[in-house]
Amino acid sequence: MRAEAEKSLLLGVSAMVERGDPALTTEQPYFASGYVGPLMVGCALRTPPYGLALSRWDNEKAIDALVRDVAFAYPDLPGANGPEPTATAFAEKWTRHTGTTATLMQNQRIFELRSLTPPPNRPNGALRPAVDADVPLLVEWAVGFARDTKLPMHRSAPELVADRLRQQSLYVWDNGAPVSMAAWTGKTPTGVRINFVYTPGGHRGRGYASACVAALTAQLLKEGNTFCSLYTDASNPTSNSIYQKLGYRPICEVGMYGFGRPRA
Repeated sequence: MRAEAEKSLLLGVSAMVERGDPALTTEQPYFASGYVGPLMVGCALRTPPYGLALSRWDNEKAIDALVRDVAFAYPDLPGANGPEPTATAFAEKWTRHTGTTATLMQNQRIFELRSLTPPPNRPNGALRPAVDADVPLLVEWAVGFARDTKLPMHRSAPELVADRLRQQSLYVWDNGAPVSMAAWTGKTPTGVRINFVYTPGGHRGRGYASACVAALTAQLLKEGNTFCSLYTDASNPTSNSIYQKLGYRPICEVGMYGFGRPRA
């Protein structure tokens, strides 16, 4: 809680586990915390089939202990992600311990916003909740989102969209028809995370994504959240610039690693 936005993924998924969210599999989740004497130096969790999610770990020997424990529980762990330099340290220790390979899938950046700066040139249209009639289009967009972000999809696009509709967490910017989408997830004690931001190719460059994220951010703050956070691809200058113009500020870098088979 001393770094709530940085740990929004861990806190949000933990809350999902606590309430038995049907979006998670029935496989037992994994929780771990590392200590040096009485001092807690890091925590981690996994909800299969996803990879391991890490907090920042401040002790090398504690990371060694975590690697050994995770390898015992999940010898075929598909990947890990967390703040740097912890993610890279874990990946390096994992490959040495297991003999597998590690690939940096994406450098990400976490942003946090506490005061919104509305975009100066608001496009036509308005934010509204997604509805059942939007599903065929949103399924196409979910596929496009996964393709453009190069992030793994552990569930099908129809399942992802259906889950968002069930949670009433998916929104579209409607300008006569949906032209962009964004969603919220990972509610934490005082904040919430925005994700699933996507504008199809034919509608890009018109400010729809900025308007959609800005309006959803404003709504979430009005509902009582102290802050909103989001993840970006650190190598994408467009999205990073868009969010900073709205008042989002970078708070840390995140490494997302994929693990391969043991080396021959």
